[in-house]
Amino acid sequence: MIDLETALETIINSVTVLEPHDVPLDDLVGCVLARDIVAPIDVSSFRNSAMDGFAVSAKLLQDCSVDAPVTLSIAGVSYAGGDPPKELEGCASGALKIMTGAPVPESYDTVIKVEDTTFTESVVTFTVQPKLGANIRPCGEDMREGETIFRAGHKMRAWEVGILASMGLTQASVIRKPVVAVFTTGDELVEPGEKIKFGQIYNSNRYTITALIKLFCERTDHSAPLVDTETALREALNCDSEIIITSGGVSAGDKDLIPAVAADLGWKELFHKIAMKPGKPVFFARRNNQLLFGLPGNPLSTAVTCATLVIPALKKMAGLSDFTPKLLPAVLRSESRSGKRMLLWPGTMRREGTELIAEYSSKKSSASLTSLLNSDGLIVERQRGDDCDTSVKVAVLLWDDLLR
Repeated sequence: MIDLETALETIINSVTVLEPHDVPLDDLVGCVLARDIVAPIDVSSFRNSAMDGFAVSAKLLQDCSVDAPVTLSIAGVSYAGGDPPKELEGCASGALKIMTGAPVPESYDTVIKVEDTTFTESVVTFTVQPKLGANIRPCGEDMREGETIFRAGHKMRAWEVGILASMGLTQASVIRKPVVAVFTTGDELVEPGEKIKFGQIYNSNRYTITALIKLFCERTDHSAPLVDTETALREALNCDSEIIITSGGVSAGDKDLIPAVAADLGWKELFHKIAMKPGKPVFFARRNNQLLFGLPGNPLSTAVTCATLVIPALKKMAGLSDFTPKLLPAVLRSESRSGKRMLLWPGTMRREGTELIAEYSSKKSSASLTSLLNSDGLIVERQRGDDCDTSVKVAVLLWDDLLR
């Protein structure tokens, strides 16, 4: 039996970053760029108006005021998406009515917003001396052609996808996310929606696992719950997915067959059992470039081990640089629960001054999935010595960090 740190190190050292592929804009969120993104054009590629108003040559209004208004003829109109009126090029004797985003001819150096004018169909009157260059967006104001906008290794966020679209890009080269197969085992499992019989339980583990890993994999393949037979398990463990996740079948019972079946199929065991609670029976193996995570079957154990052991591997495979779970120091304000194994248990966290205060969920069973209700993350409490201080120093893993 190994400790959690050794288990994580073994897992991370077994993972290789996957190859890049091109992904359309609609699917980019959460992906890691494989190459720099360099602007292929100026954005915007032309001078344009930031306001609905009138384009003028500022020198015509240099003496303009409320007491000395200036009236100019309206020589034309420039609309967004249209060309500037050609007959106005080089002519700045009048005003050009202009809409937001419309091209501004070079002969005009200022735009005055419509609210600061009075006008008819043919003339416009100004009463304020404008600031030279006001309300004109220069060519390349947002991005310049050749400018590096994103570096390789950047994880794309929702609000950044539109930046690529504004350059005219339709896709980007990103590190491929793994394909994951999820198998739940146990004769007692039935799918939600089916009629449950005595001795049966609904299969929550498949849904817990797939929900937790959804952001970090290309897709998840799964089947109906597997019965506890060598035949069923052999077929599952022989699939060609890059990562296989099972729940159940890895402890010490008569039907805990996964380690033996995996060995028979050529999987190399890298560890079996971790000194942690919940999640002690975790089984981890490798076959060529495939990884097998055999998670415990108790629902809370499944959730905790998936979050702390599987997700870091998925993150590294997908090219994320911050794949290692971040432990934050905290002070425990509920009863200590440490024993012979490191404890990772759901709880709440709050700030009190400079300290992070942690309190355990009231549930104490590894079968109690509702221990996760209202939790902010996992409290990590190592085996405690003889110290009876009421403020126990622990560490915490926040869901916001683990699952992003």
